[in-house]
Amino acid sequence: MPDVRLTLISVGLALSCWCTPVIAGENPMPSCADAIALPAVRAQYPGHILGCEATTPPKVKRYSENLSFARLVRDVGSVCILMVLDATGKVVEARAIYPSADALLRPERRALMSTKMSPAEIEGNPQPSLTFIEVTD
Repeated sequence: MPDVRLTLISVGLALSCWCTPVIAGENPMPSCADAIALPAVRAQYPGHILGCEATTPPKVKRYSENLSFARLVRDVGSVCILMVLDATGKVVEARAIYPSADALLRPERRALMSTKMSPAEIEGNPQPSLTFIEVTD
């Protein structure tokens, strides 16, 4: 089994934010922030901040015990997964935004949806947010 690396990342354009390279096959992308789908996602969730805009970014409290990315790494390679969180940290949407929206299978999406997260906060006030998980081999 390949050594799978999961990185919870906050992505944005501000200098205080950092980005992690994502490479999938022949199509390198400098970061999840450069995913073609990101502007549409931000438009769909206008009240949500990017995780890096928070003074306290969201953090994973507990992954689902059913969460496995072995198939993604084997069949797809690196994947950027968007997680939409409400102000309590509940995952309300999880989907792949790079290299393609159909990279996640239904069981993988269900496991991501049951991940327990802390909310993003701005000066102690919880905020709905968009955050990303990078899956690489």
